[in-house]
Parts: sequence; structure tokens; C-alpha cells
Amino acid sequence: SRLYVHQRKPDMRLPKATLRALCIDDDEDCRSVTAKLFTRLGGHVVETAGNGEDGIIKALEFEPDIILLDLNMPGMNGFEVMDALYAEEATRNIPVVMITGASLSEDEYAMLKLKRNFKMLATKPADFRALLRKVNGICRSEAAYKKPGRRFFDNCAEPA
Repeated sequence: SRLYVHQRKPDMRLPKATLRALCIDDDEDCRSVTAKLFTRLGGHVVETAGNGEDGIIKALEFEPDIILLDLNMPGMNGFEVMDALYAEEATRNIPVVMITGASLSEDEYAMLKLKRNFKMLATKPADFRALLRKVNGICRSEAAYKKPGRRFFDNCAEPA
């Protein structure tokens, strides 16, 4: 996995602190595009993981502000990853945006909505500008998750 940190031109408005996002997806192209667009459009720091097991480890190490999680992955699927994240004290309150190209049944969607760390469902291919705006909004509204000493989104630049 790679850590993407995009340097922006000095004349562009930047958030006072960047969002730390973790993208967990078995599709390398999806991980790469998500990371690049979140850094270029939002000025955020993005870490990636190619499977659920690695994603849980990265969540514990990286301490992301939000997790972008694929539903259908080999090994642990998105539901299992969400359960494992919720079971850990350190990752329990990290909001999760589920991103999938699959159609969910009514039962699956109802089960997803019951998960306490679930915040939003997005479909692939994603409109990244809209997704970034929604992710920024989710993080703004998660006041209980703001960590002492870390300020973010006070004057967050919206994607162009």
C-alpha cells in the first residue's frame, strides 16, 4: 500500500488539518483512483489496504478519520470487516462508508443500516466529487470522534 500526500498550490484554500482516510478495496485500480482523487480534490491523506485483514491492521496503525470500505472482497467481506472494526475499542467509532458495485438485497441493506459504524452506501463507479463532499460532511458531523489536539474541517475547501 502507498501513502498519498498531495501538495497543493499555495493559492488554493486548504483545510486547517487534513482528513485521514483509509480505503479498503481488493481492486487495485479502485484503491489508486480513490486515493489520488481524495488527495487531489480534497487535500487529504489516504492510506490503502487490499483486503479486510490488512485493512483492520491499517485502521489500528493509521487511526483514520473515516474508512471507505468495499463490500465484496475475498477473505473477509465488508460486513465482517465492519464487525471486526466495531469490536475493537480503538476503531469502534470510525465512520464507515461502504462502496460497492453490487446490488444489495433488502435484507443486506437492512443489516448494513443496523451497523453502528455505518454512515453511507455509495455505488461504483462513484462520483468522486459528490462522494468527497459527503465524506467531508460525515466527518464534520462526527463531533464525538474528533480527537483532542486534532482540528479538521474548520474551513474545509470544497472540491472544485
